[in-house]
Amino acid sequence: MAFEAADPLSSVRAKLERALPPPARFSVLIAAASGAGLAIAQTRAQQLAAEGERAVLIVRDNGALRLKAFDASPPQGTALELGSTGR
Repeated sequence: MAFEAADPLSSVRAKLERALPPPARFSVLIAAASGAGLAIAQTRAQQLAAEGERAVLIVRDNGALRLKAFDASPPQGTALELGSTGR
């Protein structure tokens, strides 16, 4: 996770991923938090992949939601910051 926090290309990669066409098949969205819940979510994603499904993990981590397709297809570097806007 330290690399992701210091990844200088994350914003560029996220823009590229948003510009890609949508995947040819539907995705199963799996939400988890860091820690033990993430391990369970990854196991479930493996099961879905074995059944031919496409799983996308959304993980809450350090004030952001990170999207990552389990099969290594996009999205891989999309992060949605949860910071307050002060309103």
